[in-house]
Amino acid sequence: MTDIKKAPTEREQLEAELAAARAANAANVAARTERAELSALKEAIEREKNALRDAPAIEKAELEHGADKIATVVTRLGAVVLKRPHSASYRRFQDQASSKSEDVIKLVRPCVVYPTAAELDRILDEQPGVLARLADAVATLADAAQEERRGK
Repeated sequence: MTDIKKAPTEREQLEAELAAARAANAANVAARTERAELSALKEAIEREKNALRDAPAIEKAELEHGADKIATVVTRLGAVVLKRPHSASYRRFQDQASSKSEDVIKLVRPCVVYPTAAELDRILDEQPGVLARLADAVATLADAAQEERRGK
């Protein structure tokens, strides 16, 4: 007696195709998950290295300017330490009709205690949105200075 193989039914073919597609998709998901986990590990290592590198500069700024007179903005590329703006330059900034990015940079740059100008340029080139966070920190520092002058 010879074994005669039956041809798969249409349903069996479709179920096999679905199973193959699911297996391929599961492999893709697993590969993406692995890449995401490796990326997260690399970012965590980079954050810790940045924190270790930035800590002495932050401590130095706190000692020189006072912990309550500086702000630290942490970015993916490292910390930016800011001091209070001079009241006249802050008022000039506020009095402008519009706030163009060049005007914001003119306000922020003199307040940067750390990092160097070149490192700040690199941060702003790679993460342009950081400028808004720096401006917010400068404004907060300026507001604290105004509160102190009013005796509150």
